[in-house]
Amino acid sequence: MKNLAVTTLPATENQHSHEHHQLVIPVAGQADFNIEGKRGRIAHSVGCVIPSHSIHAFSGRHGNQLVLINVDTQDLTADMETMFACPAWFRIDRSLMELIHQVGHELALFPNDAQLANALCDGVLRSLQLRFAQSWQPVASVALSMDQICDYIHTHLEHALPVAELASLAGMAESRFYDAFRAFTTCTPHQYILALRLKSVCQLLATTNDSLADIAAHTGFTSQSLMTRAMREKLKVTPLRYRKQAQRETEVFA
Repeated sequence: MKNLAVTTLPATENQHSHEHHQLVIPVAGQADFNIEGKRGRIAHSVGCVIPSHSIHAFSGRHGNQLVLINVDTQDLTADMETMFACPAWFRIDRSLMELIHQVGHELALFPNDAQLANALCDGVLRSLQLRFAQSWQPVASVALSMDQICDYIHTHLEHALPVAELASLAGMAESRFYDAFRAFTTCTPHQYILALRLKSVCQLLATTNDSLADIAAHTGFTSQSLMTRAMREKLKVTPLRYRKQAQRETEVFA
């Protein structure tokens, strides 16, 4: 038996074991695991392997949402044995993370369709098998690198992104993270996030008819007025004027 599900872990720590192997991959947020005495955290682009019968404690953090892939021991093929040889944490590349996010979205749309869940499970598991066969690189530390932090920001723009959370993902104190991020991007975390949000706002204004309130919510602004103020200060234009300009340009090239 193989199956795939999306779940959220409680903040209080729980402990158990099970007869099947398990892969845990985050869609959002973070979760802490202690697998047979090995402690680690899964977060954006980091998952973990839980071999069968391994006693493991776990708790969720930061609005976590996780994809669980369960594989019975009798269904373990020869090319899957390396994946479940021992408890481990592993990196997930950007393309696979995009697939995981889409899987989570599809299961949320059709939560009771067993055929869809099985097909998605087979697809994700096969993608993981191919990656494990090519370059299985378990990691001792789950702290994210600066490029992974930037990826995390890109995929979580609609949420609040406090520096404390980003520093935690990077495994750094806030002051050290601030300096490291600025050295990597040439701007502060706040400047980087604001620039991405404004870019996303402009794209939505130019390509959709969404209301200004919806666009503000989708891009991480807590209100339409804050989005308007940011556009005025940084881009010297209001959202409505930008939308009209974009529509005129589209008509010229139509």
